[in-house]
Amino acid sequence: MKRNMMKRWVIASVILCLVGIFMIFYGVIRDDYDHYWMIMVGLMIFLTFFICFFIFIRDAKRIEEIFKEKKILAHWVFSDYEKEEKSEKIIKEQKKRNKSILLVISLFFVLFIVLFDIFAFDDSEDALMFTEMMLAVLVIVSLAAYLSPIAARKRMEKSVPEVYVGIYDAWVMGEYVRWKNRFRNVRTVQIDTAIFIEVSYFIRQRYGVQDHVLNIPIPSEFIEDAQRFVQDIDQANKYKRI
Repeated sequence: MKRNMMKRWVIASVILCLVGIFMIFYGVIRDDYDHYWMIMVGLMIFLTFFICFFIFIRDAKRIEEIFKEKKILAHWVFSDYEKEEKSEKIIKEQKKRNKSILLVISLFFVLFIVLFDIFAFDDSEDALMFTEMMLAVLVIVSLAAYLSPIAARKRMEKSVPEVYVGIYDAWVMGEYVRWKNRFRNVRTVQIDTAIFIEVSYFIRQRYGVQDHVLNIPIPSEFIEDAQRFVQDIDQANKYKRI
């Protein structure tokens, strides 16, 4: 079954924006120095997921277009054996990518906590509460990084063995990836030895530029067509701006 997972992220972004607004409002009405940190953290949460909302809602609309086969290069269907074999490599790449991203996020959180504890608090109890809260958030992020490949594997197992390939994005057996937008751009596009279209791209984030790789599986009978699609993707992402 094909599912538009981005709709869930749109809902999650709205909820987290409301959480951020509540923290800002609570910090303002308390109007004391001990609760100013809630305003800063709430503002950070609100701004982050306010931006994410527009990204996710755009992707949700794009996935609906993909399922209707609008503006795509190819639609491939695999056998169950091919699906299992090719999804395994995708999951391994995702695990590797999540580990590197989590390391950078952890360093960012530690720096953020240290700076706030040193310069934002006079009371050690308030600093401890802030530190515990931020560490709890980091634990949640770490669990998400650990569980997301497991969830992706389950989605792939339940999903129909299909791949949709577009100029700027792809839907691969339950996973949607967009490699070109205001914060993303392609480095290289090629066909690797394992019969995948390998799209190497980067994402600009608050804590730096992160490199990613998407492996799009190719059925053996469509290798020649895939060569042409690689050229189309490379040319479109190299010379066009969206």
